[in-house]
Amino acid sequence: MKPAKTGRKKPLTLEEVRAIRTILSSLKYSRDRVLFELAIASSLRESDVLNLRVSDVLAGHEVRETIRVTPQKTARTTGTTITFQLTDYAKQDLKEHIKETSLSYGDFLFTRRHSRTKPASPLTKRAFLTLLKSWVSAIGLNPELYGTHSLRRTRPALVYAETKNLRACQIQLGNASITTTQKYLGIEEEEALEVFRGYQI
Repeated sequence: MKPAKTGRKKPLTLEEVRAIRTILSSLKYSRDRVLFELAIASSLRESDVLNLRVSDVLAGHEVRETIRVTPQKTARTTGTTITFQLTDYAKQDLKEHIKETSLSYGDFLFTRRHSRTKPASPLTKRAFLTLLKSWVSAIGLNPELYGTHSLRRTRPALVYAETKNLRACQIQLGNASITTTQKYLGIEEEEALEVFRGYQI
C-alpha cells in the first residue's frame, strides 16, 4: 500500500467548480449536488458540514436567506459564527433533497443513502472524502492532490485572488487570527513564488 500524500490540499478553480457542477447536475439524487454546493458556499470544516441538520438551513418550509453555523472547533472558545448564503438554484436543490429523502426538521441533512436507522445516520467523513475524490477524478484532476479541505479553501481562495481582502476571508473561515488565515490559504508562499518567477538566474 502506498503511503498517503500529506500537505496542504489544493482549492478548486472557478472552472473546476463549474465542471463538477455540470457532472453533478446529471445525477438522479440531489444529495451530492447539495453537499458540494453547501460545502463550497459555507467554507465549513467537513465535520461541521456533516453535522448540519435540516433545522440549520430551513425556517419553516423555506431555506433561510442567511444561514448561520457555530463551528464545533470554536463553539467552546470564541463562539465564532460562520454566515453564508446559497444561490437560488442551490436553495431549490436543497428543498428537493429534503423532500425526496423525507427528512424531518431535526434530522441530519446529509445521511447515508441506504441507512435504515431512525433517525438516519449522518454521512461519514470517509464517505465524504470518497465522494470528493470521485468528483475531481471525473473532471480529470489527480485525486491525491485534493481533500475535503479543498472545498473549505475554494471560496476564500477565489475571493482573495479577486479582491486581496484577507479580512473577509478570515471572517468566512472563522479564524481567530488573520495570520492563521494567511497561512491556511498559503498566501505568503504563493506570493513569494510569484515574485521569484520573475527573477530567473
